[in-house]
Amino acid sequence: MWIKEPATINERLEYLGEFDMCTYLLKGEEYMLIEGAMSYLVPTLLQQIEERGIDTGRITRYLILHSHYDHCGAVPPIKKKLPHIKVVASHRAREIYAKEKAVKFIQYMNRQELEKHGMAEDWGGLSLAFDGIEVDEAVGDGDVIDLGQGVTVEIIAMPGHSSCAIAAYVPVIKALFGTDAAGIPDANGVVFPMGNEDYLQFQRSLSRLKDYPIEMVGAPNHGIFTGEEGRDYLRKSLEATENFRQKMLSIYRSTGDIEETTMQVTDDYLGEAGEGVVPKDIMQALFRSMVKNVVEGEEAGG
Repeated sequence: MWIKEPATINERLEYLGEFDMCTYLLKGEEYMLIEGAMSYLVPTLLQQIEERGIDTGRITRYLILHSHYDHCGAVPPIKKKLPHIKVVASHRAREIYAKEKAVKFIQYMNRQELEKHGMAEDWGGLSLAFDGIEVDEAVGDGDVIDLGQGVTVEIIAMPGHSSCAIAAYVPVIKALFGTDAAGIPDANGVVFPMGNEDYLQFQRSLSRLKDYPIEMVGAPNHGIFTGEEGRDYLRKSLEATENFRQKMLSIYRSTGDIEETTMQVTDDYLGEAGEGVVPKDIMQALFRSMVKNVVEGEEAGG
């Protein structure tokens, strides 16, 4: 089943946010938010938490799966509202959040999205502005977070989409939260491989997940996939990753030029998916990185 609307999934998992930008609440003895979204989503998240009668005192952690601006903007306002929460992210993400240039870019992009939604940075006395993130607990590959009541979270390093990306696997409910590193589903459920930092590494990271027993995949955008759709998600993502690699190579063989290949790939993608929270110029830069990585890998015999 593809669950598109935020809802209680089971006694352990809440799907929060909205169809276009998802956040999850995992519940053991302690609770943990997963996926940092953008700052415009904060009022919706707090309203959903209140309406579902969730005890905010039990929310002890907020897990950021990678540092990109559209996956962390909600964290500072939530931290202000619930100051007892520990922010958890990868060691690499902690390094990135210490860089002034990165913080300013995340701040700018979240402010742009607030304006697009007609929202001010002040919401009922709560600042929605991104003013930086201090990671309280840095985690890495193989680490386990124990929330009690048999609910554990296994951390899996997933470089490729970004060097800081991690996935979270919850054995008790066989759930994977792979963020963009596991492929991004569009509004039609078609999974796209955004291996923009290192496409070949993205492909290798994705292959690591094949042996995990998975019954549900909580995507960062466009809902949660359970049952047959959940079990089939990784197969679709792996297939899409290889198909797109071959497509980039095919276009490059025709054009013989990285820039022409990049422009064609970008136009094809935006023609199918449309422009979301990532502007066209940024998308083009991401695709340029992927094309170069794949072409260089092919030419090196990789």
